[in-house]
Amino acid sequence: MIVMDPVLETSETSGFTHWPVADLPAHGMLVLSGELSPLEVGTAMAILATYNDPGDDGAGRDGGDGPLVGGAAGLIRRLLDAECVLAQGGVRVQDLESGATLEPGCCFGLESWRDWLDFTRGVTPWLGHSPEPYAEHLGSVVRLWPDRSLAHSPTTDPRPLDSRPADTTDLPPLELRTADLPDLLTDVQDKLRGFLRLVERWADRYVPSLTSALVAKLDEDLGIGGPLAADE
Repeated sequence: MIVMDPVLETSETSGFTHWPVADLPAHGMLVLSGELSPLEVGTAMAILATYNDPGDDGAGRDGGDGPLVGGAAGLIRRLLDAECVLAQGGVRVQDLESGATLEPGCCFGLESWRDWLDFTRGVTPWLGHSPEPYAEHLGSVVRLWPDRSLAHSPTTDPRPLDSRPADTTDLPPLELRTADLPDLLTDVQDKLRGFLRLVERWADRYVPSLTSALVAKLDEDLGIGGPLAADE
């Protein structure tokens, strides 16, 4: 069974003081959905706001000598002023039967999640780097390798299995039917819509004057609303 989740890469938030956040480890993955706790929503907003603030050091502090100017409202206003909200993370793909997982590559953020629809048109979207995922089109199936450098198949590695490096022979790829992608991405969209509803509640509490603008900004820049069509 294949599952796709919209995720944010978590960052260090121990020094963040503008609003309450969850104590999550850095460089993990936070699944965005309508099931998040209030503290997890706070963490997600801290990640988005600090990542898109050029004057921030990544932990809700100014890179200079003092605290960020304007507190919570100031930080959210700078998020609203961003040309386009960038979200470190993306779409995580898991095969619950084999245990294979494809984590989002760097620089292919959550704002690009709709690019996965390219596979339904026979096109391979760029899925980021470090590691760089690798995809093969095999008829109605897309085979996804978590890391191009470890991919092995008749087309990517002609060597016999017994002559390949030991750390590659057991690396399972994911096999994804292109016909299933629209439904899988609809699930991603539903989770993002649930997250956006939680953001609205969160903003009503911490930045009430900016609620409407914040919801509209995230909706537009992360491509949450609107129809999900294979021909878009």
